[in-house]
Amino acid sequence: MKAIKQKQETVTNNIKAVRESRGMTQEALALKLGTSTAQVNRLEKSVRKLTIEWLLRICGALDATADEIVDLPVSKKFGGKKADDALMGTILGAIFETAEKLDVDVSRQELVDWSNYVYREVLDGHMNHRETVNLAAHVVKFNKRRAK
Repeated sequence: MKAIKQKQETVTNNIKAVRESRGMTQEALALKLGTSTAQVNRLEKSVRKLTIEWLLRICGALDATADEIVDLPVSKKFGGKKADDALMGTILGAIFETAEKLDVDVSRQELVDWSNYVYREVLDGHMNHRETVNLAAHVVKFNKRRAK
């Protein structure tokens, strides 16, 4: 239990360090996240649990990779210290490839939304490479069918 608490404190300290390295105040980060300064303070002090959703939102707001903030458990499965970037590359590649096969355009917002959805599902489900590619392809097919 002590190791988990230490890891959480390391992560929240890293959030603060990355935020400060970007010259950003808690108020500015809160504004970018669409939340309160108190909420950012609670996250940075480990008073509030840092979920994957919050981590992804914070990474986006800080223009940082998850690897800058935390060594994701999925890193060991996919290998390498930049595993989150490699994973996102796999997801983006599968989305682009499927969209090309279906001859459909993918907007920037769709790309961001779909990639984030698949990324969260992969982290939650600890999928292998093939399952990740299949899920990304399925997301494109499902959303394009739904749009028609």
